[in-house]
Amino acid sequence: MFRATPIHTLSCLFLSLASASTIHAEGDPYTLSLDKSVYEPGDPAVLCIEGTPAVPSILFIDTTLGPVDVPGIGTFGVGLSNSLKLVHLPGLPGNGKATLECLLDCDSLALGIPFYIQLLSYDIVEDEFCLSNTVELMYEEAGESCEVSGCTPGYWKNHEETWAPTGLAPDDDWCDTFGAEIDDLCFSLMDALNHNESILLIQTLGAHSVAALLNTLHPGSNYPLSAQDIIDMVADAALSGDKDYQEDVKDLLADLNEMNCPF
Repeated sequence: MFRATPIHTLSCLFLSLASASTIHAEGDPYTLSLDKSVYEPGDPAVLCIEGTPAVPSILFIDTTLGPVDVPGIGTFGVGLSNSLKLVHLPGLPGNGKATLECLLDCDSLALGIPFYIQLLSYDIVEDEFCLSNTVELMYEEAGESCEVSGCTPGYWKNHEETWAPTGLAPDDDWCDTFGAEIDDLCFSLMDALNHNESILLIQTLGAHSVAALLNTLHPGSNYPLSAQDIIDMVADAALSGDKDYQEDVKDLLADLNEMNCPF
């Protein structure tokens, strides 16, 4: 995904063509449609293109709305401004239909900016240009779906009923879960959570590591680290014996675990 300008970010919309089943006669005009009017970050936008098979075309994407009259072609619904992006598409498959997908994440520059999309093709039989309708693609600005969330060791210790979607169980062994044989941590995940206030740094790290893993594995939480990132980082710190390193990892996880519990 490009990040230089918002318009470049939308290039991801045009990376894949997938065939469908609608048959179109020669000379049918192109039509564009989106499956939603507004998308949230992380929600795939699906643009459907229908029209004459095998005819190459150009997709116009702009942040400015038309109309703009172009002699010899027609009236564009996009503004043809300095932010205009052109994407050359191959001809549609024989069934006359294709879908294009885009996925913008929470740090995309394109969030909150409307993009106007129109397709231009050339009808060889009629010897004329054909313009599709214009559609507006909008990803809403970062909202609740982008808020980082996580719960503390204390929450997970006292809400065992919330564990189910994570695939972890309170009696799972910490050392097996994190792939690190640490004498001070080789007990159950629930026991690890009970050591949040331990005088031993390694055990406090163990408590926050379990909370972090539960946070990232639960579908109702939006944790910024993946499960594998947490396991690798914690195991590396625990096995290193470096107290400063362990303190840094513990502090990072503690900060994230105290961001905003969504439950």
